[in-house]
Amino acid sequence: PEVRTALGSALVGTLERGNQTEELQRKYASYLGAKGAYALSSARLSFYYALKALELPPGSEVLMTPIGIGDFVSMVRSNNLEPRLVDMDVRGLNYDVEALRARITDKSRVLLITYLYGLIPYNLPEILAIAAEYDLVVIEDISQSLGATYQGKNLGTLGDFGICSLSSFKTVSSLFGGMLSTDRTDLLVRRSEE
Repeated sequence: PEVRTALGSALVGTLERGNQTEELQRKYASYLGAKGAYALSSARLSFYYALKALELPPGSEVLMTPIGIGDFVSMVRSNNLEPRLVDMDVRGLNYDVEALRARITDKSRVLLITYLYGLIPYNLPEILAIAAEYDLVVIEDISQSLGATYQGKNLGTLGDFGICSLSSFKTVSSLFGGMLSTDRTDLLVRRSEE
């Protein structure tokens, strides 16, 4: 029994957050220039908790590109929200701005920007301007672009939340794990106290 217990702890660890996790969160937030960062088991959960913290009305729409992690659709639905796919611009590998504008409805609340292959889309200023015009919460998936900057700011800090995967084949890999960064730490603190 002692060997099994020790082996189990060595393989999966514990669910407690220790000093090393807190240090990682502080350093990650500092590196990005965000007020707070939170370590989670995956980018999927980072996305889930960012949406959950917003406490959006059921049926609110999350705008997203059709190329991305399929489980992100599940995270949207798990929060009783609706995914709304938007056509992409081939040159920028991100939103086609005319298609984005056309897909926004009175239920649209969130815009997920995924930087595919680490590329910053040439039309990012227009995408962000549309998000601001329609008062959309911006969540940036920087899993493939951690360390990239735009106009002197780290990606992941241009919007309201940044999410990042630390799984295999990502910019920073720890086999699994994810990070959530934000300046809106009040939302996440409130949710964790409930």
